[in-house]
Amino acid sequence: MSNSIFSKNLDRSLEYIRGFSTSYVLQALVSAGTLERMKQPFTVRALSKEQNYQEDLFEAVVRFLVTEEIVEAGADPETYRLTAFGVWIAEQPGWFNLLVGGYQNVFANLDTILKEGSEAARRDSHFVGLGSYEISLHDAFPIVWKLIDDVNPDATRFVDIGCGDGYFVREICSRMPQATAIGIEPSVSARNAEQAVKAAGLDDRISIVQEDGLACPVAADTDFVLFAFVLQEILPQIGEAGLIDYFVRLRESGFTGGVLIIEVDYTPDDQAVLRTPIGRGYYNPYYLLHPLTNQKLMPIRFWRDLFARAGYDLVAERTVDPNVDPSGLELGLVFSPANDG
Repeated sequence: MSNSIFSKNLDRSLEYIRGFSTSYVLQALVSAGTLERMKQPFTVRALSKEQNYQEDLFEAVVRFLVTEEIVEAGADPETYRLTAFGVWIAEQPGWFNLLVGGYQNVFANLDTILKEGSEAARRDSHFVGLGSYEISLHDAFPIVWKLIDDVNPDATRFVDIGCGDGYFVREICSRMPQATAIGIEPSVSARNAEQAVKAAGLDDRISIVQEDGLACPVAADTDFVLFAFVLQEILPQIGEAGLIDYFVRLRESGFTGGVLIIEVDYTPDDQAVLRTPIGRGYYNPYYLLHPLTNQKLMPIRFWRDLFARAGYDLVAERTVDPNVDPSGLELGLVFSPANDG
């Protein structure tokens, strides 16, 4: 192998190591609240004391981040501050919280998962939910608002199936003062959702139910039933026929509102998209993580077909803002019971 080829391959290999180490450093500082604090000028000594860090070790971290151009020297001696890019990361931590905080154990235990199956995968549901919410402020929520305006701008009654920690129901009711919502979540996250709803002062308009979402009745006068990144989890649990049966039963119960879904289009062979910066940095690992954790991403055409077979019409469709995500892979769709269904 020539020296030029060796050097090129080594450079590329080291970029992976650089990304690995930097992402772990940033996630640790994000989750501890330290990166947010570093938006203001600080000294290593003072911030180490404040965060209960060992000063010499934190100094090494700061020097690391200076080289990465995430931290820079401040105006006063021995002071530092985040660069403009560092401030952006501190204010937009969702991608780190989701992929690093939420799934670091999955990556770290890949060999075990490959041998034992997805049952061995352990994600951190807190950081998965938090990161997904923080990212959704930029992509999914704008889609939701547009779809509500497209289909029923006067909507007031919402049900969120698989609400997790309740981020979506809180955001909806905070934005829409007349709205009421029911969040349904089978896991212990329902308790977190209930506490967060009370802390936000929204418990008079939001109810959290800890129950299997597909077993919980939906009132016929509900305006929207929301499935935000949830069908991809339900599909491998009950199968295609089980999902169709649920939506048929929902339609036959008298429900006439809209089923609003947010999903990611599964196009694993579209290298033109997957080799872009957002493709390599987000969607490629996103596609990998789902089968590892027993989730099943599907092409959007699959969901259009499934709802058609369940007796629903597609009444609205929106995609992500290209200024946030130029891939166009995240979409929102609203299905309503067909008049002849």
